[in-house]
Amino acid sequence: MRAVVLDILIRLANLLIVLLGIATIIFSLPYLAPGGPERALIGWPYTAERAAALRVHYGFDRPLYEQYGLWWRNWLDGEWGRSKFTGRPVLREVSLTLPLTLKLLAEAVMLAVLIGTFLALVAIYPWHRPYGGRGQGMAVVAAGFPDFYFGILMKFFFVWHLEWFPIGGFAFFSERPWLAYRQLLLPALSVGILYGIIIGPRVAARLSAAREIFEDGFDGFLDAGHLREVRLWHVGGKALGHSLVVLFQHGALLLGSIMLAEKIFTIPGFGDFGIEAFVRRDYPKIQAFLLIMVGGYAVIRALANGIEAVRERRLKRDPAQFLSDAPAKSPAGLGALCMQDSFFLGVVLVAVIATTALFASYIAPYLPDEVHMKDRLQPPTTQYWMGSDLLGRDMLSRIIFGARYSLMVAGAGATGALVLGFLLGGVPRFAHGLGMALMSPIVGILEAFPALIVGLLMMTLLGQGYVQEIAALTAALTPSTAAVFLRGYVAARSRSLIPVGLIAAVWLQAFGLAIIVEATLNFLDIGLLPLMPSWGGDLKANLPYLHVNPAIVLFPGMAVVISAMGFNLMAEAVRKHLVWRQLG
Repeated sequence: MRAVVLDILIRLANLLIVLLGIATIIFSLPYLAPGGPERALIGWPYTAERAAALRVHYGFDRPLYEQYGLWWRNWLDGEWGRSKFTGRPVLREVSLTLPLTLKLLAEAVMLAVLIGTFLALVAIYPWHRPYGGRGQGMAVVAAGFPDFYFGILMKFFFVWHLEWFPIGGFAFFSERPWLAYRQLLLPALSVGILYGIIIGPRVAARLSAAREIFEDGFDGFLDAGHLREVRLWHVGGKALGHSLVVLFQHGALLLGSIMLAEKIFTIPGFGDFGIEAFVRRDYPKIQAFLLIMVGGYAVIRALANGIEAVRERRLKRDPAQFLSDAPAKSPAGLGALCMQDSFFLGVVLVAVIATTALFASYIAPYLPDEVHMKDRLQPPTTQYWMGSDLLGRDMLSRIIFGARYSLMVAGAGATGALVLGFLLGGVPRFAHGLGMALMSPIVGILEAFPALIVGLLMMTLLGQGYVQEIAALTAALTPSTAAVFLRGYVAARSRSLIPVGLIAAVWLQAFGLAIIVEATLNFLDIGLLPLMPSWGGDLKANLPYLHVNPAIVLFPGMAVVISAMGFNLMAEAVRKHLVWRQLG
């Protein structure tokens, strides 16, 4: 009992440290903005009188530690500042938008848990057989789907094609509850289906690893029919709990998906509030958004980690694994890795995309910015294989040239994140307990910031451009890679000084995620400059004409899906190979 209480107190202390670090980073954002804090916090027009009033309010003429204390006092008193553009109090805008996002989040979590539970039960059936990894291929495909692209597909099919749901907007639950529920159901489905598919195999693996489906405590006094029914309810309840925990472990990605769902379905919620703040560089709103979103995620993550620690203690298993699911037995060696179907398919997909990007000048039928005004919005034909956009530009050529920027930016960002992550997480492991004790709080604070939010924040501070986007992707992916190296997983048992296999798996996984984040930033008009061909930028520019020519939206999104899926397949194959080598 004392050990449990001590563990709870340690986790609470770590959570307080993380929350304090988050607040400190948020406080420092205006000081990092171009022009300093006064330019960042004051709206237009910038006058001497308004600057003087702001200087008094925030105490810019005082020492920095006094400014920090004054900032905390203002926030606790509800003085969250005013928007630079609307002039309205930030706290009032938060009170209007946050409840809508919480309702959407609750619906999405409920649907994701139900779908994940159903898929997990299907994957482990029949229950007398061990889990063989069924459904993991679907999970890899779902992980490679950009959230905004899947939402667009759902909206196109159910809203514009079948007309089952309203186009967008929102209604108050107190006035029109059925309409409000219908307006949030499709966005929640677009998030819940993806995450249900992703968490289903992981839940099945956890159930099988814990051997909870092989319990025979009822065998002595129930017949076969009643035994199957009891086991179904028993395993179903366990699967619901595991689904919720696994979903919380994906909380960083889930919050980003909620933000994008609100943007796609024109829901004026807190996620749309945050995206607008980043795009318009409204720092008072950015601070409020980060404090609520990142702080809330830190609390949820701490709760999920605590539940996971209890589970590991009960199972008495070694937590030092790369993931919780153990793959089926496979031969060791590099040749066996290359012969895996998933690895081979991933190599083929990546090789095709990379070759196309490398020889784009010879393969593309047109230049990416070549305009043919008489051929605007053409469907796929022998002249324009993937159609043409509003300016008559060939979509196939833009997708081929866009692969250059996407792979270059994503590859550079993933490599930078790998180097920084190894320096922050891998190097301190050489110092054993001291290094881990010093770096664990720092990595925990950085890991509390979801990747998409870090990318948006960095683009807000640095501006648009491919160099800035590389820096943003590096900053966004570094916390997760540092956490993998710091906490060991497979590296904890590696015999080599530098775990090459783990580095390869982390880099491939980061590359796939970087492609999705890069496309998302361009889709939100905060990534590359508008004239550069990019998959996410073309998708956003052609979105208003989806009902006229669906091809010009579907093909850029498929390019993102295929590229990310190729790297995810290779990363999953390498991960399974490493886990088997450690378990074998």
